Amino acid sequence: MKKWATILIGIYLLLAAPAAAIYLGTAVATFVVVGGFACAMLLRADELVEVTIGPLKARLERQVAQATATLEQLRGLAATFGEVILAVLAGEGRMGGMGYKSKMAFKGQVDERLRQLGLSDEQLSQTRKTWRKYLVYDHAVRIWKSLPVAVHEMSPELRGLLGERNLIPATPDEWRAALQRINLARGDAAEALADYEHFLETDNIRRPELWGLDA
Repeated sequence: MKKWATILIGIYLLLAAPAAAIYLGTAVATFVVVGGFACAMLLRADELVEVTIGPLKARLERQVAQATATLEQLRGLAATFGEVILAVLAGEGRMGGMGYKSKMAFKGQVDERLRQLGLSDEQLSQTRKTWRKYLVYDHAVRIWKSLPVAVHEMSPELRGLLGERNLIPATPDEWRAALQRINLARGDAAEALADYEHFLETDNIRRPELWGLDA
């Protein structure tokens, strides 16, 4: 019974937390997450109060080991729901809506909550996987938008470099080679390309003022 209850709480977190984060705000999302994890831990609380006398000591040790395993499983679940929230957050408002500054602030809060749960660096990196994918794509879009409108109409090859179907744009070298062929590897396009390279190398935004992050 407790096993299924834990699974149901996991499903609750995966579905309710992202919705709360986007539509109801940070405070509600935090309540959803903390409440879900508290319920999951309480399901096993009675198993940890065995009296450590005689033969019950071995049972207690087994229960503590199981609780440790369960905690690690919950951290894995936290990593999963963290990735879901950040993926929804990154994809929100592609045609307008929440700005980058608000998204970055909310991401920082999600990261902090996950650190408090004790997630490893590897697990934290996993939660940011889709978030980073969207930002990589956004950098490529900035290269595209830096070009004259006439180039957009005359060069379908460049449009293909965006990788719109799978959000996997071409590499900086591929962009540079394409821009050099039409003699546009300069000016705003060169700066946008430098931004793209910088983000791929450091995961940091090179010119935050262009993303509304310095206000």
